[in-house]
Amino acid sequence: MSTADQIPGTSEAANTRVAARLNPLLALCLAAATALLLACGGGSGPAAPATLVNAVIGAAGGTLTGPDGVQVVIPAGALNADTTIGIARSAVGAPAALADMPIAGSPYELTPHNLVFNLPVTIRMPIPAGADASALFMANPGEDWQAIGATVTSGVAEWTRNSFSWGMVGLGCTATATLADLYPCSYPSGGANASATPAAAITRTAYGSLDLYSGNAGAWNITEAATLDMTLNYRAAADCVNARAKLIRWNPAVPVTAASPATVLFDQPVTLTPTVFSLPGGTFACSGATNLDGTACGSYRKGVGSTTVAVPFSHLDSSLNATGAHAFGYSFSCNRPGKPTHRGGDLMTFKVSIAVPSVTFNVGGSVAGLTGTGLVLASPGLTSLPISANGNFAFTSPVGAGTPYSVTVLTQPLGQTCTVANGSGTANANVTNVAVSCVAGSMAKAWQGAALLEAAAGDAFISQVIFDANGNGMAIWNQFDGSFYRIKSRRYTPGGGWGAVLAVDNGGPAMALNPKIAVDGTGNMMAVWLQPVGSGTTTSIWSNLYNPNSGWGTAALLENNLSSVGGTDPQIAMDAAGNATVVWIVFDGSWTNLWAKRFTAGGAWGVATQIENFTTGGSAAARVAMDAAGNAMVVWGQFDSVGARTDIWANRYAVGSGWGTPTLIETSNLSPVSVQIASDAAGNMVAVWEHIDPAASALAIPHSIYTNRFSNGSWGTATLVRNGAPFAMQSKVAVGANGNAMLVWLEDDGSDTTSIWARAYTSSGVGGTPQRIDNLSAYTTGHLPQVAMDAAGNAVAVWGQGGHIWSARYVAGTGWSAAADIDSPGATASGNSPQIAVDANGNALAAWARAGAASQDIWSNVFK
Repeated sequence: MSTADQIPGTSEAANTRVAARLNPLLALCLAAATALLLACGGGSGPAAPATLVNAVIGAAGGTLTGPDGVQVVIPAGALNADTTIGIARSAVGAPAALADMPIAGSPYELTPHNLVFNLPVTIRMPIPAGADASALFMANPGEDWQAIGATVTSGVAEWTRNSFSWGMVGLGCTATATLADLYPCSYPSGGANASATPAAAITRTAYGSLDLYSGNAGAWNITEAATLDMTLNYRAAADCVNARAKLIRWNPAVPVTAASPATVLFDQPVTLTPTVFSLPGGTFACSGATNLDGTACGSYRKGVGSTTVAVPFSHLDSSLNATGAHAFGYSFSCNRPGKPTHRGGDLMTFKVSIAVPSVTFNVGGSVAGLTGTGLVLASPGLTSLPISANGNFAFTSPVGAGTPYSVTVLTQPLGQTCTVANGSGTANANVTNVAVSCVAGSMAKAWQGAALLEAAAGDAFISQVIFDANGNGMAIWNQFDGSFYRIKSRRYTPGGGWGAVLAVDNGGPAMALNPKIAVDGTGNMMAVWLQPVGSGTTTSIWSNLYNPNSGWGTAALLENNLSSVGGTDPQIAMDAAGNATVVWIVFDGSWTNLWAKRFTAGGAWGVATQIENFTTGGSAAARVAMDAAGNAMVVWGQFDSVGARTDIWANRYAVGSGWGTPTLIETSNLSPVSVQIASDAAGNMVAVWEHIDPAASALAIPHSIYTNRFSNGSWGTATLVRNGAPFAMQSKVAVGANGNAMLVWLEDDGSDTTSIWARAYTSSGVGGTPQRIDNLSAYTTGHLPQVAMDAAGNAVAVWGQGGHIWSARYVAGTGWSAAADIDSPGATASGNSPQIAVDANGNALAAWARAGAASQDIWSNVFK
């Protein structure tokens, strides 16, 4: 009987293949590679005395039977050399039992820990009396439990793995679905598969589970040069947000303690589509005609998605190590509202034996104008090439005839910008015309080098960075203290750098989540955030005010007893005088509504006001901006229940008269995604959003970017910024003091590249030419672009690319500089969620999150 798809009420494994947070130490090389982990917390039950059975098994394979009949079946070829395999009944070092999934008896320890097999091994585990036959888990050292897809025959569960450590059987999910939590014991899960072009280049030699989401992958042989399509599948509870997928490539012969064992191929946000599944047998006992989440009895709802990443293979990959073995690690993560992020992963192994082509060609060219040091060139599949002087160059390894190449600048030289001409093509002869030209940098300012901003115990997630008028900055983030998420901050001053880490929230027995911050003209800063109330069925909004002379004040309750369905994303803006506007969404039992509250400088908060008057349809994705006179503008998406679409609306607060009437600024949009707004001091506003054409299918991804401008007291007409290629998303906007605007976004070509683009707009709304500003090779990806502008109309953009954080600067009248890697050169774990702020003089603060030795930390870089 397959246990791939069932739902809570019976067991967690019966609902989904689950996941949890990766240990950042393993994330250095096995992040996303060896475990699809589960974390619900809790303690373990009494463990039986440890017993151990071991045996030496070599390349011929063999079967080891351990305590209580637990078996490991190792096929021929799974090991390269004699290895001592052990099975012990032992909880020592194993994760604690899950709060919602007690262990049936004791865990079993399978050793060596983190051993990667060339072919999947089979694990068999008898089901103890009274245990749940679908509640099966594995874990790696320092990790949490991973739910396993297995088959159960005559009371024995069987599954396959490419790596192992501990295994256990659970008693079943003890949580119950309620109106407060429709998806108990539900965590992210995922799996991966591979195909190739040409198809004959790859042969699957062993299968893991056939369930796309079980986390059990197989093994393949690659016998000719090809492009592999690595398809990443992921699934989570329908309310999981901040979904993100990652793919790394590494050499399994390299120890996990090595400094740089992995290369990040893909790391960016992904989309989950709510999908209804049928239960095996089509039956499930529920209290009425439907489940609590609205699905019919005998079904359940998940958020699902998939992403395909193209990876080239050539004969050069045959000699990666003595066996030509490769490993690809995949991970997926998201977090449910009010809960920490959970990750899961998959491991695929490949044996590469591509014959050296009878005809090979060199790839090279010439460099001119180089005076600085540090120039490094790169091309997929070739070893990166440092360049120290002008003249001819060639990569050290040849490529096969007919092999594509793409030469890019991996690292710019000190004080210069280099560009590449004739950089891509197909090698049908020796390539000698790649032309690299270097010129003096156009900016005196420079990034000062990445540094740890925060490295305390507990995962940290960057939220925002800002600058005041005098060049003082502030970073604010969420930090897990072992029990709750707290809000921390750190102030930057031009003369003293970063100050001490300071607490922002009230420190009470509740989570403090989603902090946002704004600044006035004298350096006072206001933060707002969300806190669950009691059991989490309602939420509250809190605020705190920072004074440059006295620091943070006392956290104050701003709004209380909001439905947990709404109020989840409070936003704030301030004017130069210190007045503030906060907006949030509230669920009234039928629809979500938009509310706002005003703070008067030197005074107090006013009364909360509903600023849209729709009786049907829901509000979403609200953002707010203020001008120097204290006027505010809010933009949001509003579901039109009659037209079955979501339109973009705006409402303005005018000093002296209050909130006006909502104004429609765009129609015929299927879904509001990432609605953004920015303002100059005079009150000119620019909004930007992603647009889904009504003719698209319900599963369509945003196709294009639109913008609208507010000036002279009214909104203009929504205009197209960029058609997708095939789709565009993650748009952001910044407005300078002169009313000029800069828009950045991400484009996906539908195959293997996501690129970062920008478009400048004048104060009259005239747009320049869209320009690609990243430095992506053909098989890496960008994600989450951010942008900020200074008083002169210069802009700085940051984004994630290839596991590092990158930046480019726009100089008014000159254009964009070449993209530069501003991350730590030795960083191996992937940087994520970059944020940027720019002061009036063009100095910039960047901050981002990155997995560290024991937890996720906050990093920063200063441009000055």
